[in-house]
Amino acid sequence: MCRGCARSSIRIREGGFTTVELWTAVGVGVALLCCLGYASISSIRNASRSACLTRLHSIQTALAAYANDNDGYMPPYAFGPIAGQPDERLSFIQCVAAQGLPASGWFCPSDQHAHSAYKGIWSDFRSSSYGMPPSLARKGKPSDLGGWELALPLDSETILFCDQPYGKEASAHGKLVNAVFGDGHVSQSKASALPN
Repeated sequence: MCRGCARSSIRIREGGFTTVELWTAVGVGVALLCCLGYASISSIRNASRSACLTRLHSIQTALAAYANDNDGYMPPYAFGPIAGQPDERLSFIQCVAAQGLPASGWFCPSDQHAHSAYKGIWSDFRSSSYGMPPSLARKGKPSDLGGWELALPLDSETILFCDQPYGKEASAHGKLVNAVFGDGHVSQSKASALPN
């Protein structure tokens, strides 16, 4: 083999990349893409949680306005239809919506089930993302319509409404739940802390 050919062959090897170098570059690229994807997903989740808390605060404001006009009592609330009576959950939402709360305010941005069920009519609000813990609703007085009227609590411990209304089932936020408390503050806490 001639010397010129050997030099040329060496030059080609010096100017290229080895397989190890190529796989290292690919690995670094994949790792960076994974980090970027995780950051994007986290950002979207945080935005959804913040929007959810804002909507819960709006519900509490509307409830306070309703209670102010009704001797401190909130609208009748029950879980599911009562024989011979309208669905109290739906009636509850209608009463609160009359205070100026928009329809979109009853759906958590992360709750895909609720969004898929809502078609823009009042009966769809049975799939609302938000509700009252049953144990709290039953602390109220029975109303003439069926369901319970509850005096608006003003303490910081009572979960008034949350985006996981039926206790400890899976929520739109995984093991976390957004809630509005009796005194009006909103926060996120563990789903296991919810009353049954």
